[in-house]
Amino acid sequence: MTALMMVALWAIAFAVGDTDIVTHLNGNTGGKVTVNMPKQLSDRLKPENGNPDNGAPASTTTPDVGYRIQVYSGSNSNSKYVASSRESTILSKFPSLRSSIIYKAPSWRVRVGDFVTRAEAEVALEELRQEFPDMANEFAIVVDRINL
Repeated sequence: MTALMMVALWAIAFAVGDTDIVTHLNGNTGGKVTVNMPKQLSDRLKPENGNPDNGAPASTTTPDVGYRIQVYSGSNSNSKYVASSRESTILSKFPSLRSSIIYKAPSWRVRVGDFVTRAEAEVALEELRQEFPDMANEFAIVVDRINL
């Protein structure tokens, strides 16, 4: 419970005397309570519009959640170098794809593309697999925040 809520409950309990909070709320409000909170707090309590790490978008109307192709993931001592090299290799053949190198301990990841639909990502995935057959088994479509 937040400190603000605890103070509010204490104030109500103090104001009603010996009556407990549940009895007070049921008796005086008919069981209906209105909680006013700052907009910042309300915004922080809203659920995310999808989980960029491992889930599907919560809503298909959210424009910043889509699909990317992960072309590398590694956690070895040389993974930073391999990630940079892999990004350069992919972009040399597909310069129009946006790319990003992500470090989330202990792994380095390289993701390419900003695809609104999974079908678009699948077409690009097939092109990447044909161009780089030796790396094809590492490629995967992932849900991620995209740039439009």
